[in-house]
Amino acid sequence: MSNVAQLEAELKTLPDAPLGLAQVALTLAAGLDDPESSLAMKSMAARELVVTMDRIRELAPPQRRKDFVDNIKDEVANARAKKGKVA
Repeated sequence: MSNVAQLEAELKTLPDAPLGLAQVALTLAAGLDDPESSLAMKSMAARELVVTMDRIRELAPPQRRKDFVDNIKDEVANARAKKGKVA
């Protein structure tokens, strides 16, 4: 799997990632995949990719998990939907 494909998969888990930084990361990953790139360039790109992805993860809002209140809201919504269908 290419670096670009792996990065695209990771970025899908961060849907609110800043677009500019995501594009920079994809460009760096493409440089790593390019067989014409020198080893020095790949080394610098890899370092910058790590820094960029760390920044993206810092800026992306955390994914929210369902909690007790969400469960109650779902139960109320389901009860209202059932009541509306029965009536």
